[in-house]
Parts: sequence; C-alpha cells; structure tokens
Amino acid sequence: MLIPKETIADINRKADIVDVISDYVALQPSGANYKGLCPFHKEKTPSFSVNRTDGFYHCFGCKESGTSITFLQKYLNIPFIEAVKMLAIRYGIKIESKYDDKADSEESLLYRLYDSAKDFYIAELYRVGEKAFEYYKQRNLSDNSIVKFALGYAPNNFERLTKHFAHSDYSTEILIKSGLLRKNEKGKYDFFRNRTMFPIRDFIGRTIAFGGRQLEKNDKSGKYINSPDSLIYNKKQTLYGLYEGKTEIRKTKTTFVVEGYLDVISLSQSGIYNVVAPCGTSLSLEQLRSLKKHTGCEILYFMFDGDEAGKNAAFRGIEIALKLGFDLRLIDLPEGQDPDSFINTADGRKKFNTIYNESKNFVEYIYHTLNDKNLLNTPAEKSTTIRNLLKLVLFHPDKLQHKYYTDFIVDLFKVDVEELRKLYVKMRNELKESNLRSSLVSINKNDLQDLNEPETTIDNFTTISNITLEEKKIDNNFIEKEELLPAERAVFSYILRHNDNFKISQEKYEFNENILLSGLAKDIYYWFTEYEDSENIFQSLLEDEDVPDNIKNILSELKMYEIKESKHWNKYSNIKAVNNDTALIKIPLLQLKDTQYLNEMEELQKKMKANYTDERILKHFYEILEKHKKFMEYMNKF
Repeated sequence: MLIPKETIADINRKADIVDVISDYVALQPSGANYKGLCPFHKEKTPSFSVNRTDGFYHCFGCKESGTSITFLQKYLNIPFIEAVKMLAIRYGIKIESKYDDKADSEESLLYRLYDSAKDFYIAELYRVGEKAFEYYKQRNLSDNSIVKFALGYAPNNFERLTKHFAHSDYSTEILIKSGLLRKNEKGKYDFFRNRTMFPIRDFIGRTIAFGGRQLEKNDKSGKYINSPDSLIYNKKQTLYGLYEGKTEIRKTKTTFVVEGYLDVISLSQSGIYNVVAPCGTSLSLEQLRSLKKHTGCEILYFMFDGDEAGKNAAFRGIEIALKLGFDLRLIDLPEGQDPDSFINTADGRKKFNTIYNESKNFVEYIYHTLNDKNLLNTPAEKSTTIRNLLKLVLFHPDKLQHKYYTDFIVDLFKVDVEELRKLYVKMRNELKESNLRSSLVSINKNDLQDLNEPETTIDNFTTISNITLEEKKIDNNFIEKEELLPAERAVFSYILRHNDNFKISQEKYEFNENILLSGLAKDIYYWFTEYEDSENIFQSLLEDEDVPDNIKNILSELKMYEIKESKHWNKYSNIKAVNNDTALIKIPLLQLKDTQYLNEMEELQKKMKANYTDERILKHFYEILEKHKKFMEYMNKF
C-alpha cells in the first residue's frame, strides 16, 4: 500500500460518513442510523443505511457496504488512492507518502488542472480584470456573489494561461485534451480570451469546466463558449449551481430551473438559493435524474425566459420532468424578461413572490400558451391538444395524479367528463397493449405550433406496468441465499456490536473454529484471527483491502442489525427475551455445539451402515451420544 494504514484509519475516524454520503444521496434520520435510496441499485423503498457512529454504510437490498473511502470509490468510480486524497483534503489530513504524479489517473489530472485554472482566472480578475469587474457590477453582482461562484477573468491574450502552465508538470497532451488550450501549426494558445469566466463545478465542488462570456463583441466567436466534454465533464449530465444550491434544495425539496449562469447567480443573491441551470445545452433527462438522485428534489419550477425560445424550452422540458415523477410547475415571466433582469427590477423580490404564487401546472401552461397564440381556435386544434395532454398525463408515473390533471383538462377545454374518461381509458389501454417506448417528438421545427399538429403528436410511451415489472426484476437480482447459520450470525453479530477483543472472546467463551459449521463462517473466523488483538475489529476488517467484499458486506449487515424485543412480544409469548448480554453469545455457541454433536452422530450412523462390523465406529458413536446427553442436561439448566 502507498498510504500507511494509520493514515487510512485516521481518515475513516475523522470523516463524517453521513456528511460525505449526503453529497450524493438524500439521507433521512432513522433511529440511530440514516436511510436513503441506494445509489448502487434501483429501488423505490430505502434500504441503504448509514451508521455515523461506526462510520460505515450497508444496503440490505444489494448488500453493498463499506466506509467513506469505499463509498467514493464505488460511487465516483475512482481508484482507492483518489478517494483517500479527496477525504484527506476535505478533512485537513496530511498524507506523508510521496506520490508519483505520473501515476495519477487522467481524471485526477484534469480535476487538478481545472482547479488550478479556476485559481488562475480569479487571480487575473483582481490583477488585470477591470473590464470584467465593470461587467459584473453592471449586472448588479455583489462582491460576495463573485466570491461564492468563484467568478474570474480570462485575459485578452493568446498565451497568458499557456505560459502559466509552461513550467508545470502537466503534459502538452493533457493540456490540449482539457480544452483549456488549443493547438495549431504555430503552437499552443489559450481557448478562453477576453471573457468573464464562470467555473462549472460538480456536486462536491470540484471545477470540471468553464463557461466564458464575451466582454467585447466578436462575430468570429460566440457570445458564450464552454469547455468541451471530457472525462470529468458531460454537459448533458451537469447542472450549473447544483453545488451551491444543494443544501437549500434538500431542505425545501424544491428547485427552480432557469436558463443561464447569471439567472442562477442573481436569484441566489436575492435569497433564492435553490436554483440550477443547464450547461450549454437544453435541459436533459440525465440532468434532472442527477438532481433527484443527489438532493431528493420533488417539486420543480421551470422559470425560463419570457420570450419564444424560453416557452419552447419549457415545452421541451415538460416531458422529462413528468417522466421522472416531479411535481412540475411553470412560471410565466413578462415578455422580454429573464430571471436575472426580472429579479433586478424595482421590487424584484416582491414581484417574484407574485409570479411564484401564480405558477401553473403543465396542463394550464400549455393551454394558456397555445390559446394566447391563437392555436386553439378550431375543434381539430383543441382535439389534438387534448390528446397530447392526455398522453403527457399518462407519462407521469403517479397514477393518483392522473385524475387531478384530467380535471384541469375538463375545466379548461369545457369537454364532457365521461367522454374524456373514455378517451383516457382507451389511450391507457393502447399504451399497455402496444408497449411503446416513451418519447415526446421533438418540437424543434415549429415548436409551439407542432404540439397540436397530428403528424407530430406524442406517439411513443412506456407502459407504467412494464417499468414496475422491470424494477422488480432488478430488485430480485439482489436477493441472495443466506449462507451463515442463524447461530453463527448471532455469535459474530455479538462480537461486532460489542467490539470485543477477539482473542479474549475466544478464551472467555471457549470459541474456536471447530464449532463453526458453514464454510463462510470459517472464512470469517480466519479474518477475525488476523485482527484478534484489535480494539475495533470491525473497523480494522473494513479498512483492509485484502478482506473480500462478500466478507465485508456480511459483517456490515450484522453490525447494522439491532437486537431488540418486539413491542408485541409479550402478547403472544411467555418466553422472556434475552436480556443478559453474555447469553447473547453463549446460547448460540451452545446451539452450534449441539448441531455439531448431531452432525457427527449422523455421519457415524452412515459409517455404521456401511461398516456394521467395525466396533470402533460403534464405540465412537456411543461416546458422542453420551457427550451429547450430558450436553443436553447442561443446556436445560442454562
């Protein structure tokens, strides 16, 4: 190992595992532990449990378990050393070992490179960024906002960043691959020049890309340019502002989705912190899935620009929001306004509260938008729109909400309730019969007008029942056969929960490998003997990379279980629950001993049948029988 075990133990001891995992999974208190939806397999009911006291997690569904380090390894798909480095930096722990940077993964190099570039652009803002500062002030950004969102400045120079990295250890290949530098026949040059710089950070705050806005109009380049996709950045999976807003999103279960970087910053500056924006692309399914997964967000507000493009963006986003089961609401901004300009008008926050309270569900929004554009004048237009709306309603996984939305269709379009009900049932049945995949036809050509044209209506949907069945199939894959005997589970569970010194346990309770019956139990016993002098045997085993994952998973499960008497126990049994700590290990050990005697006698009986003339086998059988008889007398006194 490159990192001393003492350092790893120190990291696991100081790292708050609930804090670490909460960066990726929405956790809720549950007794002494915390629970959430497992990030390693698909589930609807939380089976992922996190124990803050002992610093480990365990999923009772897929059996994944481990420490803060192993969680980061598996979730982020990074090497062990990278996970250790991340936690060491987070908790201010110095790693004495020297690392060869050349051995770092490409992802690790890109993370470090982008963080270094972020610091460079911030320094340049304060060194030569008068024009950038002037622009930020024109947009009413405070000094706190500039610092909070790590805003910077890329100088109007082809070689400023290139020279900054000239004496670094980064190779030309990684610098070009990052997208920060470009290369032509003359050599390397800076990609971002004379632009205000907006660092794009991942969920845990690492810089993974940049957005740069022109300070002076240049027809040869776009108003905004962004970093290219890379090993650490995928714009279709990234939401700007998620890192800064995740705490408020978790608290309120609500997110405002806007279009641009400045929309996010201005709303945040006004006290509306739970705001995100797509990164250089239309809102995607992957972005909203990431939002839900990391924050547990339930309510989504679309707050796009008050122009034709903004309304089209809202229309396109409705499908994916409904598909993921969000409670979707849409906010109408005045014509020509965007969230940034709107919140910065006189009484902007007060006006925001007004339009927030006037937000619409998707049925209302589509109806009013099309009606305002005179696209609901004819019976054919209304009929087509109603059918499209019903398809969107069926798209939502929560069937209880279907009636709520169909009631809005009845009220807005003044259609007969029974006729609409029949149409709903017909479309629902067609959906089930055809088992079509879910897809809303893109509204790119004529956008809003396309929604009520029959040839471009929503024609492919996924049957909800099929999704449910598929999820059940996935869940069933994680049902594993129990390999430890109940008594063996009880013995190991006792030792783990009490953190007993294993050597003392062996002597105190006459516990040895021979008393165990299953092969898995003997394997666990072997690993226990490796750390028999450890003060915390569970933590030692969890931190040892050589211990097989299946052993760690079983030990985590045993450690997570709580032994307690059911509140209904006394109603149905006169047997007193065991309240003697020592009995919790002695009784299962005795049970194992009893089973051992019985198994041995059974084997001897088989031998006797095959060799009935062998008196030694018969003599041995009666010796075991006598031992078992005395053992049972002892058991009855216990």
